[in-house]
Amino acid sequence: MSLKITSVKSFAFLGFLSVAFNASADIYYSNTDAWAESLSYASKEDEASDKIKELRKLIAKAKKTGVNTLKEETALRTAEIFMGYATWDENNVDANVKHFSLVTRYKKEPEKYAKLLPDFERQEIIEMMNSSIAELDAVMKGELKRLPTPVVDWTKVKVDKDMLVYEGKPVFLADWTWKPRIKEYIEYHGDLDGFFLTNGNVINDKGDISPKVLKELQERDDGSIGFVFLNHSNFPKWAEKKIRQ
Repeated sequence: MSLKITSVKSFAFLGFLSVAFNASADIYYSNTDAWAESLSYASKEDEASDKIKELRKLIAKAKKTGVNTLKEETALRTAEIFMGYATWDENNVDANVKHFSLVTRYKKEPEKYAKLLPDFERQEIIEMMNSSIAELDAVMKGELKRLPTPVVDWTKVKVDKDMLVYEGKPVFLADWTWKPRIKEYIEYHGDLDGFFLTNGNVINDKGDISPKVLKELQERDDGSIGFVFLNHSNFPKWAEKKIRQ
């Protein structure tokens, strides 16, 4: 799988990942078995890769028995994406040092955290794969009952008063905000569209919107559903000048 990785994407995930760092900034292992298993690998990358392969094989086996594996397929794709992020972070430590320097919690030792990040991401992948493997195995053995998972066709979701409706039923559509709209990301992580509007797009006191912005909005493909993100933090220059007059 070929993914285009940027430091911004990886760094945006730090807030979510930071809870797993302990006080000494070492990677935390939930149990001694996981720690012992990790010692048998030359690298976290190898261990994570093997776990991904193990889950992929189990998914194929489960599908043959009619088990719904959408949850595990989503976990698998997430792992594949973040394996790419980890590789980028490993090859761009200097860029991440700059990012860590901007965060109060990490700015005293930005080099330390930038070097820890790749294997930290891989350890999170390993734990996610272990959890997915254990759950799918339990479902296949009949120890867990899995209810049907609806696959939403995002092009057929409609707005009905204050609800988003699909096939006559309200749906809650979660998505990864600001993610690139490429197949690797939207296949399992949602296809919710979005548009950013800021006060600066209002060009006069009549409320007219910038022609450039309107053109961009009108050129969006039909058939997608999404939300408009309104930014209220800035102030149009023309309005500021008018107030000062």
